[in-house]
Amino acid sequence: MPYPCILLATSSAHTDGCHHHSWNHVCDCQYLFADGANWTRRVEADSSYVLDGNQVGVLPWPVDAAFADVALTRLFALPSRIATDEWKSIAAKLGATVRPIEEAAATAAPAEPAPAASAPGSALEALMAKMKKIEAATAPPPAAPKYCPVYDYQKALALVTEGASTVPGAHRKKLEVMFGAGKAKVELSYSKVRAAELDALRNSLNQKPIELDITQLRDSSTNPSVFAPGTDRNDYSAYGVATVDGDTRTRLAIVVRADSDVSRRIGRVQQTDKLQVRGTAYHTSGASGLTIVVDSFENLGG
Repeated sequence: MPYPCILLATSSAHTDGCHHHSWNHVCDCQYLFADGANWTRRVEADSSYVLDGNQVGVLPWPVDAAFADVALTRLFALPSRIATDEWKSIAAKLGATVRPIEEAAATAAPAEPAPAASAPGSALEALMAKMKKIEAATAPPPAAPKYCPVYDYQKALALVTEGASTVPGAHRKKLEVMFGAGKAKVELSYSKVRAAELDALRNSLNQKPIELDITQLRDSSTNPSVFAPGTDRNDYSAYGVATVDGDTRTRLAIVVRADSDVSRRIGRVQQTDKLQVRGTAYHTSGASGLTIVVDSFENLGG
């Protein structure tokens, strides 16, 4: 949500590239951040900040009057090096009706004449009336809002100032955006492998996409030798399997990435179900085993 109180001269550019904020008296948005605690050391001694001739730059921006009253009431109460007269000028330029409260000069109030002698009840009434006057005179002003109210984003966009960056206010900045060329998704072609030919083809299947019908899933996640290169039990589940259409000498397994659609579906598979799995095959246990990292599968039933 936009907060135009930042635009209301609480951040104003100066001739030396620094800015004035209510939360930091001056900063260059990079190296210099100064407030009342370190003003002398950081601004007057260490920085090249030009103190003479600087002014809080404000223009008659089209700020909603009701919002300006609430926002400025809050800003008046924040500690800053903006003088009361400057706040008055800011409020006037923005069309706000509020003004900072000035401390009254400490002057001795004239002594009130002693009440004339009267009935016993009238003395008490006079004392109560005097106490009410004192309470009214010393009543604290209405508290400023704790947070700046949200400003309508369409009204905030209207505050953008066209022209040089030295002009006070918000400015448009053109951002250059470049997008890299998108990579086309590679469509894998899985070679169908049957149990009768698996042992003979085993040496040529390493890192090849294959399709194989399997059954008799057995949890083998505690056996590190069945995991394909780049997989382990931390992120994958392993299952020992057998081929559907015959026995093989090759020890077969599949591994499934955890928290994937495949892992959620395979959790509902029965041991006797027949699955058609597609994935990349890897040699395990030297070259005597073959493990398939599953990309997808179809349940062919029991």
